[in-house]
Amino acid sequence: MRVIYILDSNSFRVLENYYPSTFPSFWQHLNAVVAEGRCVSVSEVERELERYAARQHLIDWIAANKGIFHTPGTDEMEF
Repeated sequence: MRVIYILDSNSFRVLENYYPSTFPSFWQHLNAVVAEGRCVSVSEVERELERYAARQHLIDWIAANKGIFHTPGTDEMEF
C-alpha cells in the first residue's frame, strides 16, 4: 500500500519548529517522500505560506519543492 501525505497550512506551520540542524533525519525522510511523489498539497496552501511562513528554513524548503503544490481539479473541488 502506497501512502500519500496531503499537507495543509497548519502542517507546514508545525514544520517551522523542526529545524533541519536539530532534526536532520526528519527532513531526509520528508525529502524522500517528496521525491517518491507521496507528499502533495494545493496551490492555496502555497500562497498562504508565502505570506505567513516565518522561518527561513521552511521558506527555502517550500521554494525548492514547489512541485508538490497542485491546483485542485474538478473532483477535488466538488468534494
